[in-house]
Amino acid sequence: MHKPASNDRASAELGKLRKELERAMEREKEFMSTRRAMLSLLEDNTAIAEGIMKSKREWEATFDSILDPILIHDSDMRVLKCNRAYQDAAGMPFSSIIGRRYYEVFPKMDGPFEACRHMLGKGEPHACTEEIRIAGPDRVYNVSFYVLEKEEPTAIQIFRDITEEKRRTERERLVYELSQDVMGSLDLEFRLKRICGTAVSFGFRMAWVGLLDPDTGEILPRTLATADDGRSPSVTEAALDPSGHLQCAGDLSSRAVRSGVPEVQNRVPAPWKAVPDGTEAGPGSAASFPITEAGKPIAVLTICSAKEEFPQNEVPFLQTLANHAALCIRNAKLFSELKETSQRMKEEMEITRHLLAIAFATEHTTDIDKLMGHVVESLLSIMEADCCISYLWDREKGVLEPSAQKGLPADLASLFRVNPLKPDLPFIMKAMESGPGIEVFEGGGGGKEALEWSGGAEAAIILPLVRKSEWLGVLLCLYTCPPGKYSGGLTRRDKEVLGGISYQVSTALDEAKLYQDSIDRALDLSRKVETISIMHEIDKSILSTLEPNEILEIAARMVSKIISCDRATVALVDREKGGFVYEAGFGISLEKGSLIPFSDTTTTDILSTGRPQFVPDINESVRQRLEEALFKDGFLSHLRVPLAIKGEVVGVLTVGARRKAAFTSDDLSVMEKLASQIGVALENARLVSDLSELFLGIVKTLSEAIDAKSSWTKGHSDRVTKYAMEIAREMSFSAEDLKDMELAGLLHDIGKLGTYESILDKPGRLTDEEIAVIRRHPQKGADILSPIRQMKRIVPAIMHHHESYDGSGYPGGFKGGEIPLMARILAVADTVDAMSADRPYRKGLPLENILRELKRCSGTQFDPEVVKAFLRTVGGEAGHLTRV
Repeated sequence: MHKPASNDRASAELGKLRKELERAMEREKEFMSTRRAMLSLLEDNTAIAEGIMKSKREWEATFDSILDPILIHDSDMRVLKCNRAYQDAAGMPFSSIIGRRYYEVFPKMDGPFEACRHMLGKGEPHACTEEIRIAGPDRVYNVSFYVLEKEEPTAIQIFRDITEEKRRTERERLVYELSQDVMGSLDLEFRLKRICGTAVSFGFRMAWVGLLDPDTGEILPRTLATADDGRSPSVTEAALDPSGHLQCAGDLSSRAVRSGVPEVQNRVPAPWKAVPDGTEAGPGSAASFPITEAGKPIAVLTICSAKEEFPQNEVPFLQTLANHAALCIRNAKLFSELKETSQRMKEEMEITRHLLAIAFATEHTTDIDKLMGHVVESLLSIMEADCCISYLWDREKGVLEPSAQKGLPADLASLFRVNPLKPDLPFIMKAMESGPGIEVFEGGGGGKEALEWSGGAEAAIILPLVRKSEWLGVLLCLYTCPPGKYSGGLTRRDKEVLGGISYQVSTALDEAKLYQDSIDRALDLSRKVETISIMHEIDKSILSTLEPNEILEIAARMVSKIISCDRATVALVDREKGGFVYEAGFGISLEKGSLIPFSDTTTTDILSTGRPQFVPDINESVRQRLEEALFKDGFLSHLRVPLAIKGEVVGVLTVGARRKAAFTSDDLSVMEKLASQIGVALENARLVSDLSELFLGIVKTLSEAIDAKSSWTKGHSDRVTKYAMEIAREMSFSAEDLKDMELAGLLHDIGKLGTYESILDKPGRLTDEEIAVIRRHPQKGADILSPIRQMKRIVPAIMHHHESYDGSGYPGGFKGGEIPLMARILAVADTVDAMSADRPYRKGLPLENILRELKRCSGTQFDPEVVKAFLRTVGGEAGHLTRV
């Protein structure tokens, strides 16, 4: 019974073992497969490792072959790796570099680069660059920084040497600046200094340019520049010995000139005396470069270096600089020659221009005074004199009378006018006999005494003016010191020029005299007709205006049309101030409105006599302060006539001239007639002014009558007028418009003359009928004023001063620009006074409330621009209303 059970257990056990065996065999297969894969992976890893090692060796070889210094450092700035170029730059072996902070190795600094520190602080891969200069070897590097890792930041620094690149850029800049500078100036000295300075700026110790003497071939040092401690160029003569020769390398410059090619000499004694620290300089080197023009040497450029061996790579570039110097020298010489030629041509052209001016004047000018004025002005420039004066022969007096001058100061000009010349003076007689000549005054001879008024003339060139053996005059060119240009006397050309001028002027004078004689009779015949015509014109002009100042100005300006004068003035009597007030005129230095006290002028005699005053020669008359000032200004005669109104002298009309006895009895008659016309015009102006004031007074009385309708409105029209005028002035009204504004303000409520006082004084609210009565007053006012011609301009303002800007007003419902501007102003002024004044039904409002209300209603009831103008008149909200 038990055996079957045992067999079942054994079978089960056997099956279990069989399954385990199968699983073990499966695992063995998987193990073998895995083993084969691991062997294959190991082989791959070995191959990769060999490749990596090969790449590492290749990378290290490449890294070391890079000519730019490269280093790799960690976040603590310690060097992890560097190439051979970095080792050479640092001058240390790898073993001494690795592990040290890079700024202790190369370049040696107090700390790391700020850019490097900033990059590592970010903790993420990025790059930047920085430029540094290393003083020791004097090199410039562009340093590039690269961060490689994020977790443990590692940085690479690459140093790229840009020294030569910077040097080339700097030289290009210096050459460019040199080109710009020499283009701006053609001065040879300036150009040579810039060339030598530029050469020194390239790093050389000294540069100089010598010019060849075209006759002897000797090199003459011209310009030199040396470098100071900072190697900036400075021009100096320190390298020149007392004899003027350079203490440099023998005949190096001469050899370059002879050979025509650059010459270089090494290890020569220093071509400068001492270095900045005071010690003697050691040996140096030098190179000379010939400067040629058309294949021929004209100069030499020598450049000295502190180095014992002159840098050969600099020779081609310096030869280019020498070629540039050749161009500068050639252009400067051409410019100098051109300038000299131009100056000579300019002088000749100036003389020719003045000769033509004299020829033109003598051909076209018949007025002798103008003719002589042109002549002396041109002769002054031609002969380069201190002053030039002319005299004309006066046959009746037998003397040479002063005519024209140029170059004299004002005080001497007045003396010239009163000092004629006698014809028997030796230098005058000599010139009359032998023609134009020069006279140098020595001692106290007659010539110097005759010209003593001139302040001490030392010499004179004399041009006689003679026609057909008849005296006409003389021209004098005066010199305050002996004229260096003519110290050897007049040349043949000078005498020919002066002789031609003398002949031209003499001929012109003779013709002018004949012409003057021919027209004198015609002028005498036509003068009275012309005077009557001009007087009529003056009469119309001064009666066409009612402004006193304008009447006087017209009269003073037009008097010169009928009377030949150099000045014309009108002065009114001011007895309260005790003097004459200069009101109108021309030709005098006083300002309009100036007061001349009665005691300062002889004009005061007219007040007591009431008669005209004629002074033919101020020099020989009694002179007060005013007459003395006129005399110093060159005036020699004047004519004064009184201006009278109803027998009372109220002013004086004066004409003056810069010549003696300039006025005739005819001029006096014309002046008296003109003075009478001016008196009538002034009286008419006064009468019109009185009428205007009377009219305004009537208007103001009418305005007060309007306001008297109610005790509450007393002064209302005056206040409204005041506010309206202030607004109008702020809005730049003209004087005429301001007058209309004043009338409109005073009469704006004239229509209320038909309004019952009970309505105006009613303390309570008005009924609709009463409001309708009130609203009719603008129309009534317009109806009252329309028939009056003088009121036509203000009727629209009266009619519409209660219109609203938005069209809600009365009587026409006008809006915006349809409403006349004066009406818009009156609307604001009327409302301001209405709100500020006490009424039966309320007290007046304070300014703050009024301004607030105006601003609130701006654009609806009131014109915004008018409101703004009013606010400006009271200074905004901080202002105040000035009650009338």
